[in-house]
Formats: sequence, structure tokens, C-alpha cells
Amino acid sequence: MTKAPHPKLSSAQRRREALARLARRTDADRLAEASAAAHAATAAAGAAVPAFAASAET
Repeated sequence: MTKAPHPKLSSAQRRREALARLARRTDADRLAEASAAAHAATAAAGAAVPAFAASAET
């Protein structure tokens, strides 16, 4: 739940607070995307190892 801005804040203060909220959300989004990419890369590498081992045996 977000709080309504305090009525006595200047427009510059409200702008700074809005940008800070946006930056926090963006950092969380970047972290989630990086985590998903790391999981996908790990899964792809795990699937490639048995295939490589099978091709090396022949």
C-alpha cells in the first residue's frame, strides 16, 4: 500500500520521491530478470552435459 504524498511537500520533493520509488522498482525488476536468466542458463548447461558425454562415447 502506497501512502499519499504529504500535502506540504514541494513539487521537487514529490518528484524526488517518485523517482526513488521508480528506481527501487526497477532494481527489483532487474534482479528478477537476472535471476531468471541465470536459472535458464544453468538448466541449458545441465541439459548439454549428458548430450556431450553421449557424443564423446561414440
